[in-house]
Amino acid sequence: MFDPKASKHQKSSTLARKNTSSPTLPRTSEAVPSHKEISQRAYALYERGGCKDGSDQRDWFTAEREILARRK
Repeated sequence: MFDPKASKHQKSSTLARKNTSSPTLPRTSEAVPSHKEISQRAYALYERGGCKDGSDQRDWFTAEREILARRK
């Protein structure tokens, strides 16, 4: 027997499940550190290292890794 109320309920619950996102996936804005965040941390590392030239890339990548590790 066809029950229009049951059918309507089943459709809405199916649609609700399709529209929900997985809670285990981080949002892009949270997963990727901003340029400003990395540059501020990299500058702090530069200062901590005595403001010596030649470590800019190392400081940048270290800053990026540290920020990403804190977010996990």
